[in-house]
Amino acid sequence: MSRQPKTRTSLNHPLVWAVTLARLLAACYILVNPFWGTVLSVIFDYLDGRFLLGLLEIKWLKYQLWDKVLDWLTYLAELAVTVRYGVFWPMLLLLAYRTVGQILLFKYQRTIFFVIFGNYFEMAFFWLLLFHPQIELIDLRAPQPWNILALFFLFKLFNELYLHYWWPLYGMKPWRRFMLRVFHRQPAVGKFFSSTNQ
Repeated sequence: MSRQPKTRTSLNHPLVWAVTLARLLAACYILVNPFWGTVLSVIFDYLDGRFLLGLLEIKWLKYQLWDKVLDWLTYLAELAVTVRYGVFWPMLLLLAYRTVGQILLFKYQRTIFFVIFGNYFEMAFFWLLLFHPQIELIDLRAPQPWNILALFFLFKLFNELYLHYWWPLYGMKPWRRFMLRVFHRQPAVGKFFSSTNQ
């Protein structure tokens, strides 16, 4: 009896390993250079979904569970940096709020919880890096650009709606078709993405 090819939904793929390593290194680099480590983490986090979902056809929920574990490791590095700002406890509260959404994701297998429990922790961290790049103790009772932080939070709300409502319903399938057309036209590339999933 001939072996039936497995569906291409496994995370056990060299591209996934490479992306995982890149994201872990970027998270560690946050402790060395918070600004550029965060920039790299954001770039890798954005691109991994586009490539892994598009090329490997990993299921949306499986990707999210993998992605959120790596996200949390990045958050820990960012939280460590907030100690140098003297704002550990406020940031810990924002992280705890986000973590509730992650716990609900693992329990109920639905990403829509992130619309409610948005990643405001990371928005606040970006705000710290932009307006206090020296990474030194700050006084939250002193005048701060709170209006900019509010705009960051508002942006994140719409971003979570896009990522966890619009994208899985309307954006992901057309993107997969586009990526498969582009990469699978090249025989060598197409073979790499399909052979390890047989």
